[in-house]
Amino acid sequence: MRRAIVFVLSVSANQNVIVTNQVRTLAFALRGRLHHATPIS
Repeated sequence: MRRAIVFVLSVSANQNVIVTNQVRTLAFALRGRLHHATPIS
């Protein structure tokens, strides 16, 4: 029983890491696109 709980927690933690990495790369890409779109004076 305890082993199953640990397994579920580790799987959800891995999914959270994957989601945060995707969000981070997406935000980085959007930031770069905005950065290129607006010229720096």
